[in-house]
Amino acid sequence: MIINSIFIMVAFFSLLELFCNKKSLTLFLIPLIAMATLVSVRSIGGTDYDVYKLYFESIPDAIYSYGIGYYSLNYITKYLFNDFNMLIAISGMSAVLMQGWYFYRNSDKPTLCLMMFYAVGFIWLDMVLIRQSIAAGLLLIAADCFFKRKVILAIISIIVATMFHEVAIIIALAGVVLYKIDSKHYVKILLVSIFSLWWLKMVVVYLNQSILHNGNIEAYLNEPSFISGSLLIDFIFTCFIYFLSRSQKGLIHAKEYKIYQIIIFLGIGILIISYLLPVMARLSEYIKFFYILMTVSYISRQDRAVNKMLIFIILFIYCVVRLNLFLTQFDGGFIYRSYIA
Repeated sequence: MIINSIFIMVAFFSLLELFCNKKSLTLFLIPLIAMATLVSVRSIGGTDYDVYKLYFESIPDAIYSYGIGYYSLNYITKYLFNDFNMLIAISGMSAVLMQGWYFYRNSDKPTLCLMMFYAVGFIWLDMVLIRQSIAAGLLLIAADCFFKRKVILAIISIIVATMFHEVAIIIALAGVVLYKIDSKHYVKILLVSIFSLWWLKMVVVYLNQSILHNGNIEAYLNEPSFISGSLLIDFIFTCFIYFLSRSQKGLIHAKEYKIYQIIIFLGIGILIISYLLPVMARLSEYIKFFYILMTVSYISRQDRAVNKMLIFIILFIYCVVRLNLFLTQFDGGFIYRSYIA
């Protein structure tokens, strides 16, 4: 299967990179371009493909409310090309390149980041959650600008991200607030957030039943409470890496350690909130990039080559299992087809 074949290629380049003293742009670009191409030339991939195609065909009327950013992208693409495949290519290429750019800017082993991302988030985010994949790339740009004190650029990126996926503002504000305050207040914030969500859910239910009568809102609110298995696995894995990383605390600067704490806290918050409102589990896609960086950072700090190799093998096995569980269990089996095949 093409998806597993490309994963093996990404893993191969990750292994080559693992023992390089400096990161190599060539080793990184080859798998990144392969991933971008995989996303860009698909004709079927994910349950939302047909829904987005119907939306594109309805332009300029827009049968769904998908945000002004995504509407504008559809409108311009339809006006210039009148081809849904071109929209898939533009959105897919843009998302993957923004995500890859962030990994390259912020990791010594960016290709290893790609391998892990490919297994735990790439297929779901970039092939199914099209709007969110673009928003995720924009939020990563915002994060990079924020940490480099380019506040205006960060704000602009967040605003544009929200135009593609409205809930992007939630994770952006949560990240900024948590970064600015002392971690001893995190538990209080979590309790207030849970209570606020419970209260807000009741208000939205009332408004929808009495005024809005929106079928999508009703469907989201009536979803049975549950915790996603993949979300729980990701969180447990993240906690494991976090506690391992604490043993390297002398090698981690204060800002990075603070980010690790935020990742863990957001993971707990998303687990609890997604139990109350399952659709909110998609917020986890925004923080996966950071726990991937945390994992790869831990591996790259290993002094002994044998330790690096052993951890790489364990991570590779984990990625193979995660990827293929998704491919086999997603909606009865994930189907990928390309319009050029």
